[in-house]
Formats: sequence, C-alpha cells, structure tokens
Amino acid sequence: MSKSLKKANRRLSAKQLQKFVLDDATEAIKLAEPFRFVSGQIDYDDPWPKIDPSLLSADDIIEYVRKTGMIFPFSAKQDENKPRLKAASYEGRIGKNAYIFDNDKYELKHILNDGDEKLKIPANSIVFVECDIDFRLPPFIAVRFNLQINHVHRGLLLGTGPLVDPCFWGKLCIPLHNLTNAEYEIPLEEGLIWIEFTKMTSMPKAGRPPNNSEFWDIKKFIDKAAKKLGTNEKVAIRSSIPDATKEATERAQIASESAEKSKTAVELAKDEVEKAKTLADSAKKASETARNWGIAAAVGLTIGVVALWTTFYIEMHSQHKQMRPQLDNAIAENVELKERIKVLEEYVSSQSTSEVKPKASKPKPKKAPVD
Repeated sequence: MSKSLKKANRRLSAKQLQKFVLDDATEAIKLAEPFRFVSGQIDYDDPWPKIDPSLLSADDIIEYVRKTGMIFPFSAKQDENKPRLKAASYEGRIGKNAYIFDNDKYELKHILNDGDEKLKIPANSIVFVECDIDFRLPPFIAVRFNLQINHVHRGLLLGTGPLVDPCFWGKLCIPLHNLTNAEYEIPLEEGLIWIEFTKMTSMPKAGRPPNNSEFWDIKKFIDKAAKKLGTNEKVAIRSSIPDATKEATERAQIASESAEKSKTAVELAKDEVEKAKTLADSAKKASETARNWGIAAAVGLTIGVVALWTTFYIEMHSQHKQMRPQLDNAIAENVELKERIKVLEEYVSSQSTSEVKPKASKPKPKKAPVD
C-alpha cells in the first residue's frame, strides 16, 4: 500500500480521542468512498502508515474510523451511560431486523417490530440478527467478532470468531442459537458482540480478490446459507432440538400410555390373583369344613351304632332279666316232667316183663352122616 500522502495526518490528542463521535451517515459514506474496493486496484493510500499491522488498540480504532469511516455509528465517549469502546474492541448491538424460520417450510418470520425494547429468542431456536453497525471496511482492515461472554454463559451460542474480509460493505448477519429451554431476552440497548479490527501487513497481489458487492439486507446471507448444495432449493434453517424434543415427548407419551396399560393389566391380573386366592381360601375352608363334617358324621354314626347296640343290649338284658324266672320255672318243670316220664317208663317196663313168660325150645334131630 502507498505511504505517500499529500498531507501528513495529525493524530488526535488524548482529550480529543475521548470525545470523538461519528454520527453523521453522509459523512461516514464520504469518508469511506476513497477506500471502496475497485477491481484490479491493489494500491490504496493508508491514512496511518506508521500504525503497525496488528490488532488495533482503542486509539488506533478511533483514528481509522475518523479517516475511513469504516464503521458507523461510532462513539468513543466514556461518559455515556453504556460506553461502547474498549481497549481493543468495539461493541455491536442489535439492529432493526431479526428473523426466524417459523416452520419447516422456507418462510422467514420477522420478530423485531418498531417500538420493541427487547429481542425475544424462543427456547431451542435459531434467530438471525442484524447488527446495528454499518461496515465499510478499507482494503487493509479485517474484522473479527465474538458474542459477549455474558450471553454465552446464559446459554446463547455463536460461531467462534467469524472473519469479515477487508472491503466488506454492509450489515453483519449474526445467527444466534438459544440452547436453553426458556425464552431468552436481550434489551436493544445492551451489547451483543465485541468487534476486533486487524490491520493487514500489505495489500495482497495473490489470492481471491475481495467481493465488491454490498450486503445491507441480511436476508441475502440467509438465502445464500439456505440453498442446498448444487441446487436452487432452499431449506428452513431451524434447530433440531424442538423436533427431537417433540419426538422424545411423543415416544415418552406412547411409553407412558403403554406403561399405564401394563399397569392396568397388572392390576387386573393382581385382582384375578386375589380372586383366585379368595376362591382357593374358600375351597380350602369348604374342604376343611367338609372334612370336619365327615369326621363328625363318622363319629356321630359310631356313636349312633354304639348307642343303638347299647339300647338293644339293655333292652335284651332287661327282657332276659324279666324272663329268667319263667325260664327257670320252665326248666324246673321240664326236669320234673322228665323224672315222671322216667318213672312211668320203668313202671311200664316192669309190667310187661311179668305178664309174658318165655316158652322152652325143642331140640332139633341130628342128621346121620353120609358115607
């Protein structure tokens, strides 16, 4: 880059640095115009050639803004309610536009309206936010920016240290991912990012030349990012967490219903088991009752038989006792009768012997022997 200037620039005093403000848009454009990238041009006048190529300090940031209008609006005042300039960075805040994809279709929804004091980022979502600063970078200044650390600690995510090439003119499109399960709010007057400025060592003669297109509408960035590779088809850029959460919730609901059904089935089975147990207890009791009744019946039958036999015995004994005298009389009469019969038989026998006498038998003649 050329170091020959028609007139050497004088740096501001410390007091002047503390009060410097660039709040006129027309003035900012006028300052930046001489440093607009022209295709094929590689030599630009550096207003501060003695500032070494490196990360710019606050003083050097002020001097380059003052001479190139590289960012607008700009204020170096430290007596403001919320000063934006730090030792080596400048604060970027939320601009006028913020978008979100409301569904799976490619439909961008504008979520920041006039009069809003806060940007509301839904839980588990990606929101594309416009920075409030206009960038008109000269060919020898590159920019990096990072999300302020307080937002990081609260669950907001931004890609680490995106590089903005020299010669960029336009607005930054900042994708913010709310990783939390709660809505996140950022007041518009609060800081969003910290911007660092780096001076290049030289104007490169090799490599891809800068893009001289201007990007004042962040939708261009979103459209470019949403295109499928090799096609003109666009897809909604959304967080996968809500879908995963929804799917997990649906599966949990199904599992819960299944568990409830299983619980009901278990309870029914438990009831059936209780009923079966009750029936078994009843059957056991009935069996024991029947067994007891059977034993009682057997005992009763035995007692009945014994009682009947006893009654019979007693009755028979009683009758026998009553008939014994008669039986004894009958026996005695029988004996007496037998005696009388015997006496009669003897008498009859004696009478018969005396009346019949036996006759003498004649001797039979002997026969003569035969010779």
